[in-house]
Amino acid sequence: AFMNNHAENAYNAGLDLAGTYAENPELSEEPGRTKEVNSYDGFRIDYFRSVSYVDRYVGKMIEKLEALGHAEDTMVVFTSDHGDMLGEHGLNLKMCFYDAAIKVPLLVHIPGEWDQGERDDRPVMLLDLVPTIAKGFGIETEEALPGIDLTSDAYGYDRPVYSEIVSSFGADVAQYGFENHVRMVKTNAWKYLSKAFGNHELYSVVDDPDENSNLGDDPAYQDVCAQMQELIDEHPGKYRVENVTVVE
Repeated sequence: AFMNNHAENAYNAGLDLAGTYAENPELSEEPGRTKEVNSYDGFRIDYFRSVSYVDRYVGKMIEKLEALGHAEDTMVVFTSDHGDMLGEHGLNLKMCFYDAAIKVPLLVHIPGEWDQGERDDRPVMLLDLVPTIAKGFGIETEEALPGIDLTSDAYGYDRPVYSEIVSSFGADVAQYGFENHVRMVKTNAWKYLSKAFGNHELYSVVDDPDENSNLGDDPAYQDVCAQMQELIDEHPGKYRVENVTVVE
């Protein structure tokens, strides 16, 4: 209804599909028990059912844009805030920095740009969306924004990306055993976790993509840890490519 009512005017809108979880599993014939409800297989089944639900309603939105004649004059962005572990490393949900939890989809349609469709695996952050959208609509900003415009700023695979957890519940406590504040930086070579409590973690992105071997305590890699820690200590407000030094 919203799209029909605003078809003649410029607008911005968000289709928020947060909380689109699959319905509870069907009860088994044996009283007091459910099928797969507490197993990782059950979580994975529900996850894929939820993905199908999201796909269906995003498709309906795109079909409506086409029906209204606005498919080619509308910027469409599809992304998420986090992934889910679904049993990897013995964890579920989010609140950790394994790739299963921090890598999310980012699909962007900008009329006049990328019309043929391109797949790019260079690292990005959600902070990049604001300057990208501002550039797409010709919006001038008074100050330099954190992040980069993905359509015009040249950057490489060695660009660091950052995130952090400040929390006292959920999978982070299950993983670390206590409340913690964890900051993460990832380059094309390394992923490093700096923790307020406990030992830091270092993983080789190239040699150990599944993050099974923590090198944070290995004496041979303390120089790398120190350089990655410098990236974390210096990163606030310095997300642009020219403001960071890459650790090889």
